[in-house]
Amino acid sequence: MKETTFKQKVGLIVFGLCVFFVLIEIVLRLGGFIATVVQEHKNKAALSKKSDYCILCLGESTTAGEWPPHLEGILNSFNIGKTFTVIDKGRNGTNTAFVLAHLKEYLDKYNPDMVITMIGINDGIDTVKYADHILAKSILFFQDFRVYKLIKLLYTHVTYKIAQLGTAYASTDDNVEDFIAKDDTSSRILNEDVEEFYNVKPRRVKEEVTKKPKVKPYSKLGHDYMQEGEYQKAEMMYKKAIPINFEDLYPYFDLGRLYIIQGKYDQAEEILKAAIEADPNQGEGYIRLGECYKAQEKYEEACAMLEKGIQLGSDDTGNYMDLAVCNRKRGKVEEAIDILVKLKEMNVHEERVYLKLGWSYIEQQRYEEAEKIFEEAAVLFEDEIKRKQKSIYVYLDLGWLYLHERKYKKAEEILKLIKN
Repeated sequence: MKETTFKQKVGLIVFGLCVFFVLIEIVLRLGGFIATVVQEHKNKAALSKKSDYCILCLGESTTAGEWPPHLEGILNSFNIGKTFTVIDKGRNGTNTAFVLAHLKEYLDKYNPDMVITMIGINDGIDTVKYADHILAKSILFFQDFRVYKLIKLLYTHVTYKIAQLGTAYASTDDNVEDFIAKDDTSSRILNEDVEEFYNVKPRRVKEEVTKKPKVKPYSKLGHDYMQEGEYQKAEMMYKKAIPINFEDLYPYFDLGRLYIIQGKYDQAEEILKAAIEADPNQGEGYIRLGECYKAQEKYEEACAMLEKGIQLGSDDTGNYMDLAVCNRKRGKVEEAIDILVKLKEMNVHEERVYLKLGWSYIEQQRYEEAEKIFEEAAVLFEDEIKRKQKSIYVYLDLGWLYLHERKYKKAEEILKLIKN
């Protein structure tokens, strides 16, 4: 029997890999084909109905089978004398370049009155290649392979997991010094006396710190790192701030908030409970712990902590708003309304108070009270909306409510204000 040469072995391996990838490509395309056939069947059924207005929806997995079916139902539920048809041409795994390349085809085929697009999440770059020349078409052809997309997805997942492991490694106490030393400013803080740092005035600390407690430079660095998304460095700075002045609990609060942002709820609870134990009479610890419970949808616990924090003096508008939201989430809508009415009576000049109060009334089908609140807000914030200092949501919500109540003339008047 003739012995297989090295080249033949390599050839067999390459051939085997090719067959393997071809089979995967076939399976993935077959699954996509079945999903497309089902979607096209729904689109044909929708087109077969006689309607007055056709809306074409283009996009990726955030569109395909997601919001378009609901959009058609919502629009037709208003019974405004017109019927709507919504065509769902969302496609899983596609990108802006693909949508642009097929746009004319879709327009000619469906002849829509309106096109809604929700695209960009799969692009990965700021510029989009349009398939108007052979090179771009070749790139699009290659990127359209399901195996390519699968490998890209796996690569993204693996790199993300590696980054997570790196975060965990860098977060251990043994590696704090080595990790922070990679940053020039942080290195100065670690290797020099803090009093010397006051005179350095590094680029990240723009304000004067000479008259402030020693903990401030670390906290300021932590805030800056957190805002820039450099969570590992922010964590190190907050941890460095805590031993300097144990009486200053704000590094605890900030570290807890950082953990909440990252979804590290157990660590957030641990550090915030430690802060509360250190000073049970400081409201901010309860507020942050309430935020942690809210993020985990533990609304009963969140309400208890937020109420305690507000009682101890942490009574800014945002805390009341969070308490109202948590009460609504646990079915205590009346309690949420009472909180929002209290804020309104305190002359809190924030549109979100009126919007949440209005929607709380709507949730209880108290439409006249909701209408009154929205109309009051429309008058109160009229000048600021015109100057674009406030959003147009007050007008949008009021217009929606008028439509719901079939007050079409009022709806038309308020929605024209948005256009103008």
